[in-house]
Amino acid sequence: MMLDGYIAYIGGIRRYSPRTCEVYRAVLEEYVAFAGGEEIPDRQTVRAYEVHLLDDRGESARTVNLHLSVLSGYCRYLLKQGVLQSNPVHLVKRPKEDKRLVEFYRSESMQEYFENSRGVPEFGDYAASLRHLVISLLFGTGIRRSELIALNRNSVDLGRRVMHVRGKGNKMREIPLTSSVCDEISLYLQKLDSLKCADVRPDAALLQTERGGRLYPVFVDRAVKKELGGVAGISGRKSPHVLRHTLATELLDNGADLNSIKELLGHSSLAATQVYTHNSIERLKNVYNNAHPRAKNGGNMEIKVKSLKFDAGERLTAFVEKKVSRLSKFFDGVAQEAEVVLEDTKDGKRAKIQIRIPGDSLIIDRAADTFENAITECVDAMKEKLTRAKEKKYEK
Repeated sequence: MMLDGYIAYIGGIRRYSPRTCEVYRAVLEEYVAFAGGEEIPDRQTVRAYEVHLLDDRGESARTVNLHLSVLSGYCRYLLKQGVLQSNPVHLVKRPKEDKRLVEFYRSESMQEYFENSRGVPEFGDYAASLRHLVISLLFGTGIRRSELIALNRNSVDLGRRVMHVRGKGNKMREIPLTSSVCDEISLYLQKLDSLKCADVRPDAALLQTERGGRLYPVFVDRAVKKELGGVAGISGRKSPHVLRHTLATELLDNGADLNSIKELLGHSSLAATQVYTHNSIERLKNVYNNAHPRAKNGGNMEIKVKSLKFDAGERLTAFVEKKVSRLSKFFDGVAQEAEVVLEDTKDGKRAKIQIRIPGDSLIIDRAADTFENAITECVDAMKEKLTRAKEKKYEK
């Protein structure tokens, strides 16, 4: 089968991770099932599949583009095999994705974590030291979870303070280590070598379980959640990849150039690194809006966001504040207070906006498939309501 050959190729020759190979296989098998068992894509079927994903299944543009990217890679393989004469995916227009801000943790929160006594490796048992080192390496180097797991003892050169990492596409890169991370690795290795089950061979795993085995994805995810749980300012998703985003965002904010960040993260193109510039631009806008006398976000509007039985997180809260603040222009400088309540119900994601002004209160309630859509519908409805009220006022 062509599909099996491609999966073997990306796993064996391109050195894609087992998880990536699983995702690619699932996507391609889904396409083949849609195509009635035909493994060789053509433009008409690819286009029909795209419409099916968008309209019938209601998938996001991001998900659809992932499917198309996998199909395109498969078609490139078929081109090399002489099965196809051209790539049919290139003839299909891809849906436009909304720009999404990358998740990251605030610098103050990470500083609090490292300054917290429970995070000091000297005072913990082996398991605590291991978890803390996982955080230090992910945040200190920006490596991916799979790269962290694949590290060997001989991947680290403490004398030169560098680490050799094998990334996507089997590409090697050298990453500098801070003195504090080197010290922590040294202390960790002392504890590891004292374990009876420790594997001390140079090509053994750097990070090992208490039984001497290499770490696995779920172990790393749990370590991150356990270590970051309860740290002030860290809400929402707690994952290895957010730590990677956090490092990149901090480096950019502190003056590092994009090409250097690209090399550090192991990105194949600068486009992948440029997503972090959106974070910095948005933060600059917030500073401007909060500090400039003629650009204060929300004018005289005080906005409170409440989420019922879930954590809204920084990104959603910022989205709500930005949307609701636009209503301030309807009140001609009169002080207002806006309360936004978000609730996940069986009817969908529900948002309620209540604006209080002296002597009056306005309420709009909407439900949608996402909180962003529910908020947008609420704001649009409130704008219409306020516009009509203003028109009636002028008619009098």
